[in-house]
Amino acid sequence: MREKFAILLTAILVALFSATACGGVQQQVEDRAREEVEKKVQGLPTEEIRSVRNYEKGHKNRKTLIESLDRSL
Repeated sequence: MREKFAILLTAILVALFSATACGGVQQQVEDRAREEVEKKVQGLPTEEIRSVRNYEKGHKNRKTLIESLDRSL
């Protein structure tokens, strides 16, 4: 019984740690993507920026990226 409990507890802790670590990595990826898009849309016509924004809204819908594109409009 104790062995099963220890295995279950270990599995839960590993899952929690992994979820936290993945969330941090995901945020870093999203931040990098946002920065890259911000650089690439500089100087683009408004209609093209709007097109990128609409694509993002309909696909991954990343709030920070959409807000950044809104500021560029």
